[in-house]
Amino acid sequence: MSGLYPARRRFWRVFRWLLGGLAAAALCSVLAGFAWRPTLLHEPGWTPPSGTMQFGGGYRLEDFLGDPRAQVITALAFSGGGKGSAAFAHGVLRGMRQMSVPAMHGPNMSLLDQVEYISAVSGGSFAAAHYGVFRQRSFETFPAFLHADIDAEIRSLYLTPWHWVWLLRGGATDDYMAGVYDRLMFHGATYADMARQGAPVVSINATDLGTGASFPFTQEGFDLICAGLAPFQVSRAVAASNGLPVLFSPINLQSRRPGCPPVTVPPPPQDADQDELRRVRYIQEWVARFSDTDRVRYLHLVDGGIADNLALRALLTIVLTSDLHRIPQEKIVATRRLLLISVDGEAATDRQLSQAPRVDGLSVLAATVSGIVIDRYNFDTLLLADSEMRQLVRRLKEARCRIGPVLAGHSCDDVEGLVVHLDLRRVTDPTVRARLLATPLALTLPDDLIDLLVEWGARVVQEDAAIRRFLQGL
Repeated sequence: MSGLYPARRRFWRVFRWLLGGLAAAALCSVLAGFAWRPTLLHEPGWTPPSGTMQFGGGYRLEDFLGDPRAQVITALAFSGGGKGSAAFAHGVLRGMRQMSVPAMHGPNMSLLDQVEYISAVSGGSFAAAHYGVFRQRSFETFPAFLHADIDAEIRSLYLTPWHWVWLLRGGATDDYMAGVYDRLMFHGATYADMARQGAPVVSINATDLGTGASFPFTQEGFDLICAGLAPFQVSRAVAASNGLPVLFSPINLQSRRPGCPPVTVPPPPQDADQDELRRVRYIQEWVARFSDTDRVRYLHLVDGGIADNLALRALLTIVLTSDLHRIPQEKIVATRRLLLISVDGEAATDRQLSQAPRVDGLSVLAATVSGIVIDRYNFDTLLLADSEMRQLVRRLKEARCRIGPVLAGHSCDDVEGLVVHLDLRRVTDPTVRARLLATPLALTLPDDLIDLLVEWGARVVQEDAAIRRFLQGL
């Protein structure tokens, strides 16, 4: 019995030490909570003065068109899929930087220099937003983020007591991740900083839980909540687009639409066919959904891949609201090609499930079911993109031929469009392809896998026969 008391004393010393540590951690969290003021609800810095509010002005496509010498208007769409999609998309940007395209006059330009718009969701938003802020510097600094251990940041969020301040703030875990992304990548950059870079416009897209619709971080999206995008931090948009539900809380925005002039959609042309009329109705419904002041007072934004995993529908929505009449004439004269590249770095569905007698694990089941839905939705989205491209080609031909029959030595109707879907199945090395298709959906990946994804992203776009043929006619 004599040895029992020292053992008890040791136990109580350890217990008191643990209790004191937890109390200290809790006190630090409380004190930090009083000092920390996360911007959970965006306070808009701009409201239109009066009258009817039109799409136009601010950070949007027709106000940020690139070099007027460029003969190709190029748009990119970066899919979701964690770090794997980010690395693959970054590789595609690297590959496009090395592809030379003739300019209307003067020296050749790279295909990357002719990109006007980038739409991205989830993992793809890392690469898009970083390039949008830092441009050429991104090729030097973004790989450091690709190799960073984000899983360690997430473990710290949930397991380290002094980070539990989010418990005092209504579970605002995505605000913590916005801080992580800002520290590792963006260093306080706002959309005003991105706008100063000029073209391309970068649209980071999230999903609004209340409406189920895709919400773009462009001025078109912020028009709907009567807010100015310029002061908004890029890291918060990226955190929203990557905010996997359950694991992370939403990024929340407050709508200031009550009392704000209505948003109107540019009308269809007088000779609009049924397809164009249907598209206008779609845009009107999208605008009405967010502009309903009786129903939408707050936006709760989570992973953009839920509503649009290819980021193509968000891109088409914005393109269709663009007004060709606001595009400078010299840009219409120069443009003879329209190129839309869908960059899909998401891995394949696990086909070994078909050889297993049962599916174990709720997470595996949920991921598989959502993957099936996304794959089907992606197929329909690509068909829609092809249809919209044909309409855009027709509209551009008409705009060019209104100027004159021959423009810069080419017939006014010498306009072509192409939609290309680049995914991991395009990798020609079968061993590498099998490994890349098995990439897990994660925010931390092995360094050699990251390097392979970047390398093959560059190779896939450079080796694509359809893109090469498309550009040869210039």
